[in-house]
Amino acid sequence: MPLCVDLDGTLLKTDLLLEQLVVLLRTRPMALFGLFWLAFTQGLAAFKRSLADQVNLNVTTLPYHKPLLHYLEQQARKRPLWLCTGTDQHLAEAVARHLRLFDGVIGSDGTTNMTGHNKAKHLLERFGSAGFDYIGNEKKDLAIWQHSRRALVVTRSRQFARWVRNHANLRGVFWTKPLAAKHYIKAVRAHQWSKNVLILVPLLLGHGSLQPQTIGLALATLVAFCALASATYIFNDLMDLESDRQHHEKRNRPYASGQISLATALALIPALLMGCLLIASQLPTAVGLTMLLYGVVTLSYTLWLKHQMLIDVFVLAGLYTLRIVIGMMIVGGPPSFWLMAFSLFFFLSLAMAKRVTEITNKLRLQPKVVRVRGYQPQDNPLLTMYGSGCGIVSTLIITLYINSEKVRTLYALPELLWLLCPVLLFWLARIWMLTYRGELHEDPVLFAIRDRTSQVLIGLSALIVLLAANGEVWFG
Repeated sequence: MPLCVDLDGTLLKTDLLLEQLVVLLRTRPMALFGLFWLAFTQGLAAFKRSLADQVNLNVTTLPYHKPLLHYLEQQARKRPLWLCTGTDQHLAEAVARHLRLFDGVIGSDGTTNMTGHNKAKHLLERFGSAGFDYIGNEKKDLAIWQHSRRALVVTRSRQFARWVRNHANLRGVFWTKPLAAKHYIKAVRAHQWSKNVLILVPLLLGHGSLQPQTIGLALATLVAFCALASATYIFNDLMDLESDRQHHEKRNRPYASGQISLATALALIPALLMGCLLIASQLPTAVGLTMLLYGVVTLSYTLWLKHQMLIDVFVLAGLYTLRIVIGMMIVGGPPSFWLMAFSLFFFLSLAMAKRVTEITNKLRLQPKVVRVRGYQPQDNPLLTMYGSGCGIVSTLIITLYINSEKVRTLYALPELLWLLCPVLLFWLARIWMLTYRGELHEDPVLFAIRDRTSQVLIGLSALIVLLAANGEVWFG
């Protein structure tokens, strides 16, 4: 008795049509217009054939459903297996060649879209009524289950399993992990929102009374910026699907692992952008335009700039600094030269630490690799030198700021600010020591937020600033 297996959402925890569209969006976005016109004029099967001809999808790194795959390996010794899918025949055959389990492949052929009733009709003609078992994952598979001997289901929904049992001869369920709120929080990269607190830094260092209107404006900007950042992070995850799946840690990201569907990602991006736009429409025009600039630069970084040597780290440092610039706009008054200069060199140092860590990790897994994005392995010592140098310059900027006349008018005990210098130098030296050893997380900013030593040093720095500003009042 042959076992027929669906592909998208069943054997794979993703949708190959969306996978191909994402690849085409990354490599040849203008080709999408012609494809959609083809779908409108000639139908979905022709659309899938043209898409398969234009996109060379790496099927070896796709997120396969491992428990089902293990079951199929056992069944392959007992009976013939057929891969039956709405995916184009050429791509389905590539998956079959990779897995080496299937005796035959039935897919869309450029004329017939092999889903639902079309698939049921084809299987009936080939195997006869009740002449096959079928594994599927969605309601449109009911047309096939009703003609199969046994129905098997891949799902995370007990309600859906009960529905299939009421309409077909259900004989097995392959459960996938149910989604919870924490999975969607991870999908929008909520842990990255902590970086956006930089928007509040000028507010906290403004040395003026915090007006409720200013606080409200700052918090609204923070919320809008978090929505914008999440949309750009999701887009970046989609563009990096293949590389993330080859990475020892990033392959566990929600979209790369198939935990969250690409359809959900493509729905979240416009929803988040709409939320950002609604809030930004109530913000000052300058703030809204700067957020637009952030979005455009981030999009350019994702599509191109991240692969350009040195330009990538300068763009990253600029994006962090842009958050502080937005905070300055909210506070009002002239921008702080000292804060902007410190931010640029400080975040340039961290951006270079990020790149050195990525190169080191890549070399650890692939010793013969010749290029990591825009860099070569022999660039690591230079990047380390430049990055640590930028860190020292950021500390020097603080010393010059402390020695300026303006500080004496803003702080009651400005001499205490000198304590910031050894604290910052120690933290930066530690960051670069861990980077050199290959022990740093690939995102130094997130590392600083989670690292206990960094948390203590950040708290100590905040205490020093508070004492310098208010110590004379507190202690007389």
